[in-house]
Amino acid sequence: MKTRESPARLLARTLLAAGCAAALAAGAAANAQTPPRTVLDTIAQRMQACTPCHGREGRASPVGYLPRIAGKPAGYLFNQLVNFRDGRRYSAAMSYLVEQLSDEYLREIAEHFAALDVPYPPPPATTEREGVLRRGEVLATRGDFNSRLPACTQCHGYALTGALPAIPGLLGLPADYVIGQLGAWKTDNRRAAEPDCMAKIAKQLSSDDVRAVAVWLASRPVPPGARPAAQPDLPLPLECGSGVR
Repeated sequence: MKTRESPARLLARTLLAAGCAAALAAGAAANAQTPPRTVLDTIAQRMQACTPCHGREGRASPVGYLPRIAGKPAGYLFNQLVNFRDGRRYSAAMSYLVEQLSDEYLREIAEHFAALDVPYPPPPATTEREGVLRRGEVLATRGDFNSRLPACTQCHGYALTGALPAIPGLLGLPADYVIGQLGAWKTDNRRAAEPDCMAKIAKQLSSDDVRAVAVWLASRPVPPGARPAAQPDLPLPLECGSGVR
């Protein structure tokens, strides 16, 4: 036997149905009046995918592992994107993002970030011992003649801000990142086009020297308005295959 619905329940159900119908009608009307959102298809918009790791405008934090990419030479950035794509460098995220991209698009990405001119933050305070910093400064600015190690400044410039077309600056990078990259070269987990000059240099550095040069570089402020030089200040001490000759 079917139970008869009370007048109160029937009224409540009727009002609820009417309210839902009115809400749906109002939503449809609002949607009809709101123009669709247009997102400009520009390289800057597409490169927003890079900001979760590299920061706004490619300007990474000075602490941590991830590097700043804004203002680096386009040739250097292009080489690194190709290396990630072709397996000479490995990062799960980077390799996945670029594995299907053409040389032309990678060059467009590199030129976008190379053109960004955003200020560097001051370097983080360091608690490293004076002796470690002094050894790092010697390696970076004078090298080690007995070990046949060239100074960083011989390739990366007197100001250590890099040189066109493809030598990166070394200032404004987290110490952990520099240590990680030198360690990757030492263990063949990072490679560049042959002859791989940085792999040769890294393998001549002791673990202590890797740390010393990394923490000294990270402690140095970036000069205001710093940009890569038009060309290296000196003839390169080693032959390099990364388009820097």
